[in-house]
Amino acid sequence: MKTIELVNWKLNGYYPYVPLLGKGVELGNELRGLLQPMDVRVPCGVHTALVQNGYLKDPYFECNSNDCEWVENRWWFFTTEVEIRERPQYPLILEFDGLDYRCRVFLNGKPLGICENMYIKYRFDVTNEIRIGKNSIGVLFENV
Repeated sequence: MKTIELVNWKLNGYYPYVPLLGKGVELGNELRGLLQPMDVRVPCGVHTALVQNGYLKDPYFECNSNDCEWVENRWWFFTTEVEIRERPQYPLILEFDGLDYRCRVFLNGKPLGICENMYIKYRFDVTNEIRIGKNSIGVLFENV
């Protein structure tokens, strides 16, 4: 078995359901997130990533937690890319540990499944869905 480590993750926040729409109804433009996509190192939590990127103050200091209440009312999309140079000769499994809590997993914009328990290891066989070249992987968390 060969392991491919997924690095160079990005994170962005959206109003609920916006990432599922993809394009705006009025003009057909791509719907953008609330912030500029930020670099994150996974595993991490959304609050930690926002503090590290300067969008939040430390929520455990004084009354800063009041300024963080908007975070739970947004959906948060972690994305990365992986390049595949040749068709795999073995099953290619996308595996996640500890996705907390409800999230949707995507490969190249196609939904792979919904995860609803951080204590379960989620595995997706992507052997037939993977493309030669760049592939995007996304994990969309609902109301962290």
